[in-house]
Amino acid sequence: MGWIKDSKIDALSREAQDAWDAGLNHFTPILQMEYKSATAASVPSWQESLDAIIAIGWELHTWEVVVHQRPLAMPLFVRS
Repeated sequence: MGWIKDSKIDALSREAQDAWDAGLNHFTPILQMEYKSATAASVPSWQESLDAIIAIGWELHTWEVVVHQRPLAMPLFVRS
């Protein structure tokens, strides 16, 4: 992973941890698709983001993808 991607994952992990520590029942990040990762098989940046959030304890509840210039994932996480 490059340092920019590492930085994005680290920031997302901090946000997820802060929401967890604050006792929130839901966490709703918006994940952007990297242009170079746009394949039909997988989106590595989304997989890494999900792994980082789930590692904190959040459970993926629902998933929505919208397109605004490029695909955006809008997952809803709940406490596990």
